[in-house]
Amino acid sequence: MRPRRAVIAFGIVILVLGGVETALLDGGNAAMIAMILALGSLVVVAATTMSLLTRKREDEAARVHGRVADALLCDLRLVGLPIAAAGHVPLWRGSPATLELTGQVPSDELHDVVLRVAAQEASRVRPDFRIEDHISVIPSKPRRAA
Repeated sequence: MRPRRAVIAFGIVILVLGGVETALLDGGNAAMIAMILALGSLVVVAATTMSLLTRKREDEAARVHGRVADALLCDLRLVGLPIAAAGHVPLWRGSPATLELTGQVPSDELHDVVLRVAAQEASRVRPDFRIEDHISVIPSKPRRAA
């Protein structure tokens, strides 16, 4: 029995045992093998394309998140407030990006400021987006002097 050897065609590796390779080619199955190799290479190309597209969308989501998070941190009215932003960009191009805002603010005015700042920064990165608002307005209690 001959040792295994690798046949490489269109980026697909097929392990073939000794006489099986010659029997398939002599039996007229060359067209079937070519079709299988073509389909296999098509699957590899599709998987690579999906991987690159996924990476591109993740980079875009990180860019949206970074811009909005930086803008929220730089606004002096929002310093010290527990606000977090997370960006999600769908795999398909026609769908809008989602910007999820979570946290707590002490007033409705600051809530509006957070939404406005986030919308302004997100629109600079991507024109189509929607904001999921999970920010709670919890009024702070006035402190009494001791």
